[in-house]
Order: sequence, then C-alpha cells, then structure tokens
Amino acid sequence: MKCINCDSKKNIKAKYVTYDYSLTCGLSGVTIENVKQYTCKQCNEQFYDLGDSHDIDRQIAELLYSVDMLTGLQLRWIREHLFCLSYFELAKILDENATKLRHFEVTTIPMTKTLTKKIKLLLEDSAVNKKLLITEEKDEIKLTIF
Repeated sequence: MKCINCDSKKNIKAKYVTYDYSLTCGLSGVTIENVKQYTCKQCNEQFYDLGDSHDIDRQIAELLYSVDMLTGLQLRWIREHLFCLSYFELAKILDENATKLRHFEVTTIPMTKTLTKKIKLLLEDSAVNKKLLITEEKDEIKLTIF
C-alpha cells in the first residue's frame, strides 16, 4: 500500500474504525463499522478503505425502503445517488409537480404518504430507465412498466 499524499510505501499503519459516512452521503447518522483506516507515519495523512460505494448505496436504499415516511433529505439522496435524476425528471416519472418535489427536499415539511409510496415503488422495481405509468386507485398506487 502506498500513501495517497506523499507516495511513501513504508510506515503505513492500518486499524479498523467506525466511519461517519454522513458527510459523504448527505444523510445524517450514517456510519459504517469496521472500515480500514490507514495512517501514513511519514506525513500523518489518514485515508479509508470504504469498499464498494454501490454496495453502501444499496444498503442505504434498503434502509430507506423500510421507513414509513421519507424525509426531504432522503428524497434528495434517492434522487441524486440512486436515480441520478434532476427533480424535474423525477417529477415527470412520478407524475408530480417539480416545484412540489423541490419544496420537500429543501424544507422540513413531511412528504405525503402517496409520494412516499411512489418513491418506494421506484426503489422496489429499479425501473427509472424504463417508461412508467403510475396510477392511483383509492389507497393503492400501481406502477406499470412498458
């Protein structure tokens, strides 16, 4: 292993730590246990081996899928990290108003149950790149993929 700062190949120590992933992902309270932290004894640079970021994103998505009501920050994370869409593009897929989506993302106003259900359907089916038809019938939301 080589230091990413000074290119030293010697004097790099490793230990396992709990890593605060909140700043990286933008969601509060996200930590990863047993992350290898390397410290270069020559320049004191610290760096981490987080593993596969796609796997981390998948695990975060699974946790978000299990919550009853999504927050605006969670919506933004899902939109940016999983779907890689603007809020205009996501609004079109969900048949929602883009301003309304943006409003949920930047305020603390809770999202509606209907919007949370629509987002969860997208998470469940990972169908963002396909044509979707989302319809509401009473308390049920249906997703049709073409």
